[in-house]
Amino acid sequence: MTQLDQTKLTLFSGRAWLALSLLTTLTLWPIFLHGGHPFQMPDSFVYVDQGERIWNIILGVFDKAPEGLDISNAPAAQTTSLESAKEDVGYLRSLPYAAFVGMFAPILLVAVNWVQTFLVLLVAYAVALPIPMIRFSWLWMVAALGLLIFTSLPYMAAFLMPDILGSVVILFSLVLMNGFERFNRASQLALIAIFIFAVLTHYGNIPLALVLVSAVLIMRFRHTKWFRKATLYASGGLAVIIGSNFVIGAVVFDEPSLTPGRFPILLARSIEDGPAFWYLEENCPSKDYAVCDWFGDDIPNNIGDALWGERGIDQAPITVRRQIQKEEISILWAAFKNYPIEQIVSLTGNVGVQLNQFGLQYALPMSTELGEDGRRSGVRHDSRLLAPHFKNIERAHRAAFLIGLFVLICIAIKRGAPHRQMILILLLGLLCNAAIFGGLSAPVDRYHARVAWLVPFLAICFLLQRNAWTK
Repeated sequence: MTQLDQTKLTLFSGRAWLALSLLTTLTLWPIFLHGGHPFQMPDSFVYVDQGERIWNIILGVFDKAPEGLDISNAPAAQTTSLESAKEDVGYLRSLPYAAFVGMFAPILLVAVNWVQTFLVLLVAYAVALPIPMIRFSWLWMVAALGLLIFTSLPYMAAFLMPDILGSVVILFSLVLMNGFERFNRASQLALIAIFIFAVLTHYGNIPLALVLVSAVLIMRFRHTKWFRKATLYASGGLAVIIGSNFVIGAVVFDEPSLTPGRFPILLARSIEDGPAFWYLEENCPSKDYAVCDWFGDDIPNNIGDALWGERGIDQAPITVRRQIQKEEISILWAAFKNYPIEQIVSLTGNVGVQLNQFGLQYALPMSTELGEDGRRSGVRHDSRLLAPHFKNIERAHRAAFLIGLFVLICIAIKRGAPHRQMILILLLGLLCNAAIFGGLSAPVDRYHARVAWLVPFLAICFLLQRNAWTK
C-alpha cells in the first residue's frame, strides 16, 4: 500500500473550499447574464411560498425573527400555526427543500442556487479526490471551461428547483463505489448528510437512491470490512430519509407515508399513455373512485389537462385530492394487470425519449412578483440572451454527452475495476433516472439535463488521472 493510499482524505480543506466557491460562482453565469434572475417555473414559487410559511411557523414558536429577515408583506407569512398551515398545504412538493429555499430566499434568491450548486460540486470533488489526478495545470482550466460551456451543468445550476440535487444521488453512489472508506469520519458524515438532503428534495430520488446504493453494495459485497461500514452508513442514511417522510406525512397529512402529499403524476401518466384511461372508462360506472366522481364521463387523456387544466385534479377540493392520492396505486396496479404489454411498451418508449432529451425548455429567466392573493408568480424576463442560441447549445450538450460516453466506453474496455464499476453505476443511474422521471412522469428536458453533465465530468476525471492510458 502506497503512502497515498494510507492518507485519509478530507473535504474540509480551506484551499479546496475557496476553489469550489469560485467555481460555484462561475457556474452560475447564466443567472448573472440575465441580470441576476434565476431560471424558474411555477413550482419554484410554490417552494418559496411554502418555505416562507415553514419558517414563519418556526419563528412563531421561538417568537422572534433573525435580523434582516422580512417576510411580513404577504398573507402567506401570516400562517403561524401548524393547524392553519395544514389547511393550506394542498400538495406537498418537498418540505425539506421548501425549508431550504425559505432559509436563503429572504437573503437573496440567487443564494438558493449558489448553496445547492456548491453542495453538488463538493460531492463531485469527493468523486475526483480518490482518483490520483495530474497536478493542476492548464488542462484543469480547459476541463472546467468545457463543463461550464458545453454541458447542462450551469443551466441546471441556474434553475431554482431541486433538480440539480438529483445528480448528488449518482455522485454519492460513485463515491461509495470508489474511495468512501478513504475519507475521514467528518467527511463521510458530511457526504451522508448531503446525500440525505438531496434525496429528500424529490420523491423520485428515493427509488433512484435505493437502486444505486443497493447496486453498489451488491457489487462490493466481497470487501468484508468495507461492506459492513458502507452498509451501516448507507442503510442509516436511507432509514433517516424514509423515517423523515413518514414523520412529515403523519404530522402534516395525519397519515404516515413514504411520499406524503405526492401529486398523482403516476396516475396522470398512465391515463395519457392509455392503460389507466381505458381501465377507468370501463370501471368508473361500477367503482366508487374519487377520480371518477371528479371527472365524470369526460376524463382528460392529457397529463397536463388531467393535473393542471381547468378541470384538473389540482382544482379539486383538498378532501377529493387526498382521496385520489390514496386510490392512485390501486388504480395503477389494476390498470397494469389489465393492460401489461401496453403499459410496458409506453414506459419503455418514454424512457427512450427521455434519454434523448437535450432541450432547454427550463431555461426561462424570471423575476418574482407578489399577487393580490399573496401568492408569488413569475414574470418572464425580457432579456433572454440565450434564447436565440438554444439550438446550438442543445447540439453542444448532445455532443459533450456522446463524446463523454464514447470516452467512458473506451476506458471501460481498456481499464479494469474500479473504472468499470464506476462507469456501470453511472450508466445505471442515467437509465434509472430516465425510467423514474421520464418513464413514470413525463419526458422533460430538465429530467435528463440534471444528470447528463455527469458523463463528461466522469470522463474528464479519468482522462486527467495520472498514467491513465499506460496500464
